[in-house]
Amino acid sequence: METKYLNVWKNELDICIRCGYCFEKCPVFGVLNWESDTPRGKAILAYGLLSGEIEPSQELADKFFQCTFCRECLGSCSADVKLIDL
Repeated sequence: METKYLNVWKNELDICIRCGYCFEKCPVFGVLNWESDTPRGKAILAYGLLSGEIEPSQELADKFFQCTFCRECLGSCSADVKLIDL
């Protein structure tokens, strides 16, 4: 992972206010019903990875790749976090 992006990603993740508005729009959450499958959940997991609190794993990678890139979360995010760009 290139270190020049780490601060950019961390700053974007810090913007998330954990409101949960993205839950309602996320089709993956609608099917699987796990918070870690929501955009907010993925933001928390990504922050844990960047801060070293969570170790990389296949299970974690699978969570991130469940995103369908439908962009529905972008319109519902009150903090305007562009999580899919990360």
